[in-house]
Amino acid sequence: MARALVLGDAEAALKIALTAPLPFLDRTDAKREKIAVAPALGQLARLKELLPPSHARSLVDYLDAHPEDFLTAIARLRPDLRGLYLSAYQSHLWNRMLAGWLQAHLDPLQLVDVPMRPGPLPMYRCLTEPQQTQLAGPRAGRCIRIAFGWRTPIHASPFSTPCLPRKG
Repeated sequence: MARALVLGDAEAALKIALTAPLPFLDRTDAKREKIAVAPALGQLARLKELLPPSHARSLVDYLDAHPEDFLTAIARLRPDLRGLYLSAYQSHLWNRMLAGWLQAHLDPLQLVDVPMRPGPLPMYRCLTEPQQTQLAGPRAGRCIRIAFGWRTPIHASPFSTPCLPRKG
């Protein structure tokens, strides 16, 4: 949903928000509702019949009154839900960027692939001293202090541990 929104396609973003089940958040009735809504998208009268009074129904009512105003309909999404979508997409982008950096700068033997839903993500198993120094350098240090708290010393960052224990 957030990817479509970032790319400027508010209509697609809203369709995803109304029809894509959130596996860990949607209750069973919400999942059933989204499955029922999907085939009726684009048929506002049909959607109004299908949906009981709910947050999704209020979005459909808004679109019925303002058929082309998908951006405002997105703005009417519950703030916690909209924030969840955006945070998840931001995390996805960060994970992909960090994965690319790790693969470009570390030896493959230093990496371990961790299975994730969108695909495996490489994480470091071991860092050499020069790599630790590079990651804890002045520019990285500022980012680490911001990410982990202003008073957190560099040695407490996740990059300060030279090796993760091997299983087995």
